[in-house]
Amino acid sequence: MAELQWTPGRDGGANITGYLVQFNTSDNPSEWINYHDEIPGKVQTTYVNLPPWGMYNFRVLARNKVDYSKPSNPTRQPCTTPPERPSTNPKDVRTQTHKKGKLIVSWTVC
Repeated sequence: MAELQWTPGRDGGANITGYLVQFNTSDNPSEWINYHDEIPGKVQTTYVNLPPWGMYNFRVLARNKVDYSKPSNPTRQPCTTPPERPSTNPKDVRTQTHKKGKLIVSWTVC
């Protein structure tokens, strides 16, 4: 879990009513994904659950009665999550033997 905090910028002349947290991954850095529903305007901290084996960057957009702001600059350093053991066993484990002294094991990833 990561804790994100931000400081509000200029409100554009209308009160900020909410924030939208977005993230991207090192696998697809050009695609920004909305983390979850809009966060109320008085809140400036949120907690995000992140899958293992990832590198994530975050940015925040503010919203007032007109529309969303341009996104903030992304976080300076990516948030890296540690590896974790698999949650399930492989399925369809099978062996193939074509040559003496050689064994090939294959399986399906769940």
